[in-house]
Amino acid sequence: MLTYPLQPHLVQHAIATPGGAATFQERLKHTKYDRVCAQQGLHLVPVLADTFGAFGAAGLELLKELARRWGKRIDVLPGTAIPLALGRINVAIMRGVARLLLCNAQH
Repeated sequence: MLTYPLQPHLVQHAIATPGGAATFQERLKHTKYDRVCAQQGLHLVPVLADTFGAFGAAGLELLKELARRWGKRIDVLPGTAIPLALGRINVAIMRGVARLLLCNAQH
């Protein structure tokens, strides 16, 4: 999920720490969905990023672990695999934001 960190209710969180707005939104997801997930025997890990490319803390840890595992499968050290994977995700986010902006500009 993407969030815009300059929304009035998120600015203070975004200013406090990189990824602060996304981390705040992760907490809201936990408040809303943790109980339902637990009833199903599931563990929720919300993955949020802001439109500037910063990830929430929990989502970032999950993405790093997935990148480590991916790197291990293809014989790439974590120091290379993690930045590569996160960079590709950030590029995809930025492309999506650019598409939205272009669509809005054309209408």
